Amino acid sequence: LGNAIAAMEINLSQNRADFGARNLEDIMPDISSYPHFVREKNGSVLYDEFEKWWAETYIVDNKEEYLAKSNCQYLINEYAKGETSVELSCRCLDKVGNVYDAREEFYITKDELSGDIMALCVLYDNTVQAQEALLQKNRDNVIRSICDEFRSIIHVNLDNDTFEFFREDIFIPSWRSDVHGYEQMISLFA
Repeated sequence: LGNAIAAMEINLSQNRADFGARNLEDIMPDISSYPHFVREKNGSVLYDEFEKWWAETYIVDNKEEYLAKSNCQYLINEYAKGETSVELSCRCLDKVGNVYDAREEFYITKDELSGDIMALCVLYDNTVQAQEALLQKNRDNVIRSICDEFRSIIHVNLDNDTFEFFREDIFIPSWRSDVHGYEQMISLFA
């Protein structure tokens, strides 16, 4: 949980969420605009209502998909199918209005004493990972688009001395499985 932006414990069976002692205004300055925000003495809120407000206030796109997969019934159904975790990705606004990529992970279990289905929801800033994945996807698309024009395509990462074949022809020697780095491969051609 060290990299988490926020976490909450959810009793899915009772539709209750608990943020613990954490000051919600630190991560959600607009919490006072939440019309149903009535924290009980134990700090809990109605989870599904809170999620609707969260999606309307902070989620930039895919709100419907987010709500379809983050509600109590959906998570209970996933647990009934044997899933113990559900991961969602979305783009959110931070407390100053900047857009960031978020990843929300729900870890689902059953409380053996009460029989209630419980979840721990952890929110992470996933911006760096999302940007890296998009960059890799764009690279792969460029490589695939030029593959038809060349007999062999090798993607080289000079930072870590690795290479990956995207397309090989019959002239690539069979010894390549014995080569463990780009520098070593180039030295064989020199």
